[in-house]
Amino acid sequence: MLLNDDLSDVPDPDKDKEGFADYLFDSVSGTLRDRPEAGAWADPPSRATKAELREAIARAREDFQNLRRSLVESDSAFDQLHEWIMTGQPLPDPWRKNFAPLPVPPETRVGSRP
Repeated sequence: MLLNDDLSDVPDPDKDKEGFADYLFDSVSGTLRDRPEAGAWADPPSRATKAELREAIARAREDFQNLRRSLVESDSAFDQLHEWIMTGQPLPDPWRKNFAPLPVPPETRVGSRP
């Protein structure tokens, strides 16, 4: 679960597996969609006073820290979703509705005769 989540909004993974899968998917997509914008470090002033340069550096440091924090949060959310899927839990809705299991070959069906 992400640090800024309201725990009352998180489905119980034991009672609502599909809801929890959807929550994990939404966490990943939300952190990727809501990443901080590039700021001063992407467009520094070409000519500035020392005070303006210090201010630009301070803004750039803050922007970079926000971006790094966002990437760490995205990575954590993806790790949780990956672990959920790899343990055989339900897929999130965007994937579940398009999932079609492979057909079982006749020779591997129970009770089939060669």
